[in-house]
Amino acid sequence: LDFHKGTRAILLEDGSWQMPLMLAVMDDRSRLICHGQWYLSESTESLVHGFIQAVQKRGLCRALMSDNGSAMKSEEFVQGLVRLSIGHELTLRYSPYQNGKQEKFWQQVEGRLMKMIEAVQPMTLGQLNDLTQIWLEGEYNRSVHSEIKTTPINRFASDPSVLRNSPSSDDLRSAFVCEDGRR
Repeated sequence: LDFHKGTRAILLEDGSWQMPLMLAVMDDRSRLICHGQWYLSESTESLVHGFIQAVQKRGLCRALMSDNGSAMKSEEFVQGLVRLSIGHELTLRYSPYQNGKQEKFWQQVEGRLMKMIEAVQPMTLGQLNDLTQIWLEGEYNRSVHSEIKTTPINRFASDPSVLRNSPSSDDLRSAFVCEDGRR
């Protein structure tokens, strides 16, 4: 999973403009985007929300790779992954090649999705998220990927799965809390 700062400002309810960030949770083998959503900040709250959406859509993974962002290293997120028995690997600092699949996806977001929706003016966060979901599920996940020679959704569905069933919404939310002992 990774966050990406968008290149298009959105109009907020108070009339101000802001550059949103997109969280994308990608299945490494199939390149399927399990969940993608735009947020106003790269916070632990945004990360947990988006990750829970991905788990509920596609299943509970056994391992996760992310960069060294503060949200990814937060106690709430790290402890939640431990409670869900998810291994967490961090990429090396200043090593974008370790996240190459995700970086390639960001090129498609900027080169394809943003070009498709540039006529929508002004754009709100809700509109951007709705149009992004349509693009992800209708085009990106269903287009033949040049490296795997099939669509991400077909590869995800046809390969043997190591995913586990998603816990309930309440169980997922309660997993991502920070516990601290007191004396």
